[in-house]
Amino acid sequence: MVLFIEQMANGKKLKRFLKKVTKCIILCIKRMQNKSKLYKFLLIIFTGITGIYWIVANATNIYDVKFVGVVYEILWLPMILLLFLLPVLHSIYFYKFGLNNKILMFSFGFSITVLLIIIFSG
Repeated sequence: MVLFIEQMANGKKLKRFLKKVTKCIILCIKRMQNKSKLYKFLLIIFTGITGIYWIVANATNIYDVKFVGVVYEILWLPMILLLFLLPVLHSIYFYKFGLNNKILMFSFGFSITVLLIIIFSG
C-alpha cells in the first residue's frame, strides 16, 4: 500500500489515473443518454434498498439473530458506499436530464434524508 501511495505521488501516474477516471465518468454519462429508463429504475431500486437497510439497522438490534447479524456485516461496506454514492448519481442524472421526474425527486430526497439520519444519529 505504501509503495502504491509513493508511486501515486509521482505526478505523471496521478495525472494518468485521474484522466482514466474522468474518461470513465464521461463514458458512463454518455451511456446514460441511451439507457435513461434503466438507470432511473436502478437508482430508485438501490435508493429504496439502501434506505430500508439503514433504517432497519438503526431501529433494531440486528445481532439478536446471528444470521441477520452476519448478513448485516457482509452488506455493510456496499451499503455505506451506496449511501454516499447515490446522491451523487442522482445529481448527475438531474444535470443530464433535468428535474422533470417526480419519482426521482422523491428518491433523491429519501437518499439525502437517510444520509443525514445516519450521519447525525449518535
